[in-house]
Amino acid sequence: MNPLETFVADGDRLCFDDLLLSYNLAKPSSTSYTLQAYDAKFRRVGTAMTMPAGANGHTCAPLRLATGGDRYTIMRIDTQRTRSAGTIYVHVAADPKTGAPRVIGIWRP
Repeated sequence: MNPLETFVADGDRLCFDDLLLSYNLAKPSSTSYTLQAYDAKFRRVGTAMTMPAGANGHTCAPLRLATGGDRYTIMRIDTQRTRSAGTIYVHVAADPKTGAPRVIGIWRP
């Protein structure tokens, strides 16, 4: 299981908390994330990016939304640690009233 929580689409960023880091059960120096955006048909949007974990367990990454319609985007987040790994999918779309991105679902395979 990938212990990521509190997903927020904040303008052009996707922010989240890593509970293992928040509760000091893992070290930020041994944690990184690879993010890849996909459109509604699961076609890649841009290229994957890898980034280190935030020092306190809170991380924000650039959010690349798909084009067209409600800009529905699936963000795949792969967490890598020294002794474990996990994947989570965060579903984001534009708010119909404001056009601002918002998290509309999470899938933990």
